[in-house]
Amino acid sequence: MKNLITNFFSSNNAVKILFFIPSLYLIIGNIILAETFQHDSQLIIDSKLESVLEKINTLLVENENKVIVVAGFINQETQEKDHKAEVLEEKLTSFIYEKIPNQMVSYLEIQYLSNEWKRRFTDIRRDPSTEDIIKLTNANWLLTGMYRENEGITELNLTLFDWENSNLLWEKVIDN
Repeated sequence: MKNLITNFFSSNNAVKILFFIPSLYLIIGNIILAETFQHDSQLIIDSKLESVLEKINTLLVENENKVIVVAGFINQETQEKDHKAEVLEEKLTSFIYEKIPNQMVSYLEIQYLSNEWKRRFTDIRRDPSTEDIIKLTNANWLLTGMYRENEGITELNLTLFDWENSNLLWEKVIDN
């Protein structure tokens, strides 16, 4: 038994274990820390979004006959719609829909129309464009934008268009 302990500690196994345990601790700690900051920054963005969307709600209340759709969000770097852009669209739609459901095209309706588009137009090899979604939903206004992430900072560029009159109604940049 004494030889086994002596051989273990004299071998490279002890050195490997002594370096492995603190390294593992640091890796786990960094993951937890990163998740915490990511969650905190998301809470900041969410609270800023809610206050910014109050302006849009006010505009909608003043224009009772207008219907708004949230569509066309993209990643500024790739100029493509990705998962985060879809999550932003869903979140913005939900925020507005909670306040003014009669003037908002729901996210589920947009998803349904997109799926129906793909089913009916199998020869068209793309998702419906933002313009297609506006036409399918009979929306008057479009809330669109792009996001960019850089070193833990998320920046959102939000734009509200009057689609019927081709007017820019409102624009705002928010970040965490």
